[in-house]
Amino acid sequence: MIRNEKEFFILDTAHTTYCFRVIKTGQLEHLYYGRKIRIFNEEDMNGLVEEHAFAPGNMNVYNQENKEFSLEDMRLEMSVYGKGDIREPFIEVIHADGSYTSDFIFEKAEIKKGKDEPNELPSSYDESGNVEQLCIILKDIQYGLTLELYYCVYEACDVITRRARLINSSTEKVRLHRLLSMQLDFDTADYVFSTFTGAWAREMKKNDVKLLSGKYVNSTYAGVSSNRANPFVMLGEMNATEDSGGCYGFNLIYSGNHYEVAEVSSMGKLRISSGINPQSFCYVLKEG
Repeated sequence: MIRNEKEFFILDTAHTTYCFRVIKTGQLEHLYYGRKIRIFNEEDMNGLVEEHAFAPGNMNVYNQENKEFSLEDMRLEMSVYGKGDIREPFIEVIHADGSYTSDFIFEKAEIKKGKDEPNELPSSYDESGNVEQLCIILKDIQYGLTLELYYCVYEACDVITRRARLINSSTEKVRLHRLLSMQLDFDTADYVFSTFTGAWAREMKKNDVKLLSGKYVNSTYAGVSSNRANPFVMLGEMNATEDSGGCYGFNLIYSGNHYEVAEVSSMGKLRISSGINPQSFCYVLKEG
């Protein structure tokens, strides 16, 4: 079930809740993903919001009108270079003037039964057709680009899928160096990052890493998803077992070069992202 309450978007499955909102500067602030919780009124929603009285330390503020926060210390649904967030970006575009800076601002949202199918790309599906879709449309006004974030909710099986689509609405070509499929920010990094690697005849060796400050990457550059690094990764609570404890699973539905990264920021926040491997990736996106 997908709901839009004022600036809040709430995605519920049978046993989980995913929630984010549009902040006053137009970015999407991630609020919660986990066990199903009750969100019915403004008090419930505001209880999930992280308050910012000032931007800590030497962070770059977003603009002069909003000096109380920096995008580097926000949990975001998608991220870019050039506006204060120096963590792993969701999208990287080189504009015709050579600038790397993008700023995608909320324009509108669309909710529907069923889902749009991406052309010529693998995608999630439900044989019974029980799926709802949320499309968030963001605009980079300065450069005339449109970014669409798609969320599909499969309520019965507790699955939420994500993908992204970039449209060049400008009059100039741009070079796309990165466009990931998923980004999820957590307020703490108290997790174990599990990856599955191997080789021929010894696939899926489980590797557990306790997350500390820094960046942890699971990826392949072999042209196929391969047995070297499986595109499925997990985040588990410190004491989680097969029978108890919280765990998040992420699986990229793609058979080529892939990239999964867990990054712990200087503020102790965790970001996990997944998508096509940006290594040597460059796509010239023509106008229109």
